[in-house]
Amino acid sequence: MLLKWFQKNFKQFCLLLSGKQLRRFVFFGLICNILGVTSVYVLTEYFNIHYLLSLIIALIYVNFIGFCFNKFYTFNTDKKFFLRELLKYYNVMLSGFLLNLFGMFILVEIFKIWYMAAALIVTAVLLFFNFFFVLLDFNINLLNDYLLSLK
Repeated sequence: MLLKWFQKNFKQFCLLLSGKQLRRFVFFGLICNILGVTSVYVLTEYFNIHYLLSLIIALIYVNFIGFCFNKFYTFNTDKKFFLRELLKYYNVMLSGFLLNLFGMFILVEIFKIWYMAAALIVTAVLLFFNFFFVLLDFNINLLNDYLLSLK
């Protein structure tokens, strides 16, 4: 059934990948990534905070900035649902956050990659994961279309 839905919605999916929402998401994601990587570096190198704790601190406030960019510019959703959408956004970002921590730990501790390079690698890998889950979080009708097609 899922394959049938993807075949039916392939054109819409391609439009999504080439659309302004993805471009804006990537642009604002780049801004947030620069803020996050800079924060991790400053917290780790100048304040002697462990790189994983630095990552946690950076992700908490950078995700809030990313939420605001995505809410008001990328997806342009209704302002009255701010708190509810913020909570849902952080819920979605929690999975990305855990993957980020896990990826950083694996790359740094096991593969001995410098923590800054590891942060960039993990961010690049998680870009599309975050886009599609945030897209669903902001109530763009992809999931609803799929659920309706099952009836």
